[in-house]
Amino acid sequence: MRKAIWGLGIVLLGSAACGVGAQAAAFSDSYLEGRWTTGSVDNCTKAEHEQTVFRKDGTFATEHGGKALAVGFWRIEDDRLEMHILTTEGSLPESLQAALPGDYHALLVKGLVFDVADGQFRLVQGIAGEIQGLEMVRCPAS
Repeated sequence: MRKAIWGLGIVLLGSAACGVGAQAAAFSDSYLEGRWTTGSVDNCTKAEHEQTVFRKDGTFATEHGGKALAVGFWRIEDDRLEMHILTTEGSLPESLQAALPGDYHALLVKGLVFDVADGQFRLVQGIAGEIQGLEMVRCPAS
């Protein structure tokens, strides 16, 4: 079931623990541009798993099954990721679906990024008063 906006926002919205061979990277606009998911890189090929595309122009879309569930604008300031999202109820965590009934919701998502490495990072985000942790992984170019 869809638990997060991204796959980040989110969407988000991938995960891989920072391994011994992982190298530190700088969290920046150019680092974030591209397709990301939660879980493992294997989720990049699963249409039923959310993926979030961060575009160079500061927009993003979180997709599920090839359809956008959330769209909006993103920006980075130091180690913080901020997203202004227009989202469907279906992309919200179950605990928020009951609290925010209706078809679409405009939300501000704020996240703190850490453990940034090549192609992966961790994120703690707040959305509508709910805090959640995500491990993000970059999807390979297709």
